[in-house]
Amino acid sequence: MAGVGAAFRRLGALSGAGALSLATYGAHGRVAASFWNYLILHQLLLPGSEWRH
Repeated sequence: MAGVGAAFRRLGALSGAGALSLATYGAHGRVAASFWNYLILHQLLLPGSEWRH
């Protein structure tokens, strides 16, 4: 049964690393999404702004 315990520990380490990378990606994803929303708002809702040339 030692092999099963090692497999579970390995699975736990992998899921922990996956959760950490997902949290990091989530933070960057929110920043990128807010940046794109800002650009889209300026392009679509403010046609007379400095973004349109």
